[in-house]
Amino acid sequence: MYSYTHYCNLRIFFIKASDSLMPFHYMECCTRSCFEDRRIPGLGVEGPNSSGRQVYYQWICIVFGIQAVLFYVPRFLWKSWEGGRLRLLVEDLSGPLISSNWNSSTRDKLVRCLLTGGYFDKIYAIRFCCCEILNFVNVVSQIYFMDWFITGNFISYGVQHASYSTVNPMNVVFPKIAKCTYHKYGYSGSEVNIDALCVLPLNVLNEKLFLVLWYWLFFLLIASFFSIMYRALFLFSNKFRVYLLRAQTRNLDHKKAEIIVDNLSYGDFFLMYKIGKNINPIIYREFVLAIYDSIPPKRGFHSDIVI
Repeated sequence: MYSYTHYCNLRIFFIKASDSLMPFHYMECCTRSCFEDRRIPGLGVEGPNSSGRQVYYQWICIVFGIQAVLFYVPRFLWKSWEGGRLRLLVEDLSGPLISSNWNSSTRDKLVRCLLTGGYFDKIYAIRFCCCEILNFVNVVSQIYFMDWFITGNFISYGVQHASYSTVNPMNVVFPKIAKCTYHKYGYSGSEVNIDALCVLPLNVLNEKLFLVLWYWLFFLLIASFFSIMYRALFLFSNKFRVYLLRAQTRNLDHKKAEIIVDNLSYGDFFLMYKIGKNINPIIYREFVLAIYDSIPPKRGFHSDIVI
């Protein structure tokens, strides 16, 4: 049952019901909190808990705007932290043809920049990992927030819509028509209640927006989860890094790949891998071989991970 005060905008239509005219009220309900009475046919499942208070209609546009800002935060942080460093390193080297700027001097400078990065390469990699974790936390938080926002109906919204047989969950969460109680005051000052049928046309759009949002958020949840798993393998598995390096350099010799991986810190390898995704493959192979040639025969540690 939707309750409104006297200053609600009310427009009255009349439709023919049997042999008499029945008032059919259209109320601009999206600016007030509502009581939903689901005992009316077509509004949901009948039962002892068939009514509930819904207050989220007037906040939907604002919430969507806040969500957009929150999703942009990880990207903003990474762009601020990264500062165009990778773009400066691979400038003029990403074309399909080998750039005239690529020579032994340029190669040696790039190798020296990578091998002497040390602390800065580690911070660079850690910040990227933080942004990936923040992406995952953001998606999980958004899902639980939306579930709270629409009174506990969001997490199972898509599943219920895909599997329903009798009651469409869209009609339960976003009713299109409801019984309303319109409060006004008579000439004596006493409150007069008028029952009416309330049309909520905006819910025709809201139900579809939230369905698309449900699929999108859960797609992002799965993608973010696998991204975290991929980063964990990248961080803790030398064999996985060897596999990635050989795939990126077109089957580099396995022994050489192992030596490079064993002697580069996680931060150095991360930066090298990012460079490889942004420059010509032939140039990248030469770059990796130059790194191998720069590694002394007994450089030291051969641990699984160095951060």
